[in-house]
Amino acid sequence: MGELEKYLNSDGTVRDYSRAFPILLRLAKTGNASDQNLVGYCFSTGSGVKRNKTQAVAWYRRAAMGGSKEAIGNLALMYEEGVGVKRNPKRALALFNKGAKLGDAWCQTNLGTLYAEGYVTKRDMRKAIYWWRKAAKKGDAKAQFNLGTAYLDGSGGRKSDHLAVLWLRKAAASGHRRAAVILRSWKEGK
Repeated sequence: MGELEKYLNSDGTVRDYSRAFPILLRLAKTGNASDQNLVGYCFSTGSGVKRNKTQAVAWYRRAAMGGSKEAIGNLALMYEEGVGVKRNPKRALALFNKGAKLGDAWCQTNLGTLYAEGYVTKRDMRKAIYWWRKAAKKGDAKAQFNLGTAYLDGSGGRKSDHLAVLWLRKAAASGHRRAAVILRSWKEGK
């Protein structure tokens, strides 16, 4: 990792993708799932390399097989949207489910949303709430927002102003703008 460090920010994020990519690619080829996921990201976004969605899927797949929860979610999104791979919502659902069960908050949030919308699966607000709550407790702002609005309107089977405000405040504190707007308008309406 030593030669890569000069292209990283203090928080470990890549500062200069064009210089870091060749090093990341070399590291990814050694089998490191985290580096493989990052190479997939580079191909997906065109960061440091020409955008190639097919290569992104291939690298996400390798990283997912290597145990990267983040790559499982990235691969699920590619299947859900049909980017770099034939659109397959059922495969996306299975991957989000796998990532969610492994504890990935982003996968948990997306899986909850699939259940809430009844997309590819039967609409099930109890399952949606279950997965959003898991992700919200980990600090996922979108899950906190979704959970807060479900409590606000009772769509999860339980209406609770107290829990709605609690989760919407957490989402707003994490930078979720719609949560802040809803809180303001809710307070004005009281």
